[in-house]
Amino acid sequence: KEEKFKMSLAAEEERLMRFQEARAQESSDKAQIFKDKVDAMKRKSEQRIVEKRKEGEEKLMRLGEKIAQVDARREEEQQNRMLLSEEQHLHIMDVRENKSRLNRVDEHRRMELKEQVETNVERVETLLALKEQLLDQ
Repeated sequence: KEEKFKMSLAAEEERLMRFQEARAQESSDKAQIFKDKVDAMKRKSEQRIVEKRKEGEEKLMRLGEKIAQVDARREEEQQNRMLLSEEQHLHIMDVRENKSRLNRVDEHRRMELKEQVETNVERVETLLALKEQLLDQ
């Protein structure tokens, strides 16, 4: 009986040991699965960070290009405004020059007419004086 009890006790200890080993293995497996999940989450997180950094750099590059385009367009508009201003200035100068030329031509014609009138007045006076002399004779 005692031997049977010892055998039973030994069998029970062996079963308990196998149970504990199985439990430890199961716990180890669960821990490994959890660790694998955590590692996968870390890799995904790192991958997302890398992707977000790439996206950020791309957005920054596109923004830089847009800023360069806006600067170029602004510079072009400034050049166009300066060109238009210069054209307007030249047009105003042409108009003033034309007016000045017309004024000179008009003044010249007036002077010629004045000289003609004075010449005609002298001629008429001379003719009248000549007529008077003839009538006096």
